[in-house]
Amino acid sequence: MGACLIRNAFTVGIADEKKLVAADYVGIVSGHDAPDKIEKSGFHTVKSEFVDAPVIEELPISLECRVEEINQYNATLRIVAEIVNVSVDEKVPAQDNELNHDQQKAEHNCKLAQSKREIQTQHIWNG
Repeated sequence: MGACLIRNAFTVGIADEKKLVAADYVGIVSGHDAPDKIEKSGFHTVKSEFVDAPVIEELPISLECRVEEINQYNATLRIVAEIVNVSVDEKVPAQDNELNHDQQKAEHNCKLAQSKREIQTQHIWNG
């Protein structure tokens, strides 16, 4: 999370069923505790062309975001960001400009707001 605050940017990678375990590992394990967690997961990153953050090549959907606002509420950190680019692998089925998460069977809930292209995400700190 520190890089997100320093760079004012982050990416959100959405896994398909085949990559769900590795994505869960990367999402749960702190980079401070396991600096090589990306390597251990089998993922590879490339620099985003749109924001100062990495994109995981193996994930079929990536949201590249620029931070607009950060608020701390007790143990909750609320980040509001503009989605500056959405990359979707051509193999991902789409329906009416909505991503079909049911067909991916991924356990992610992501709402894309087409008009404002914003994403709001919350992270609960444990500790």
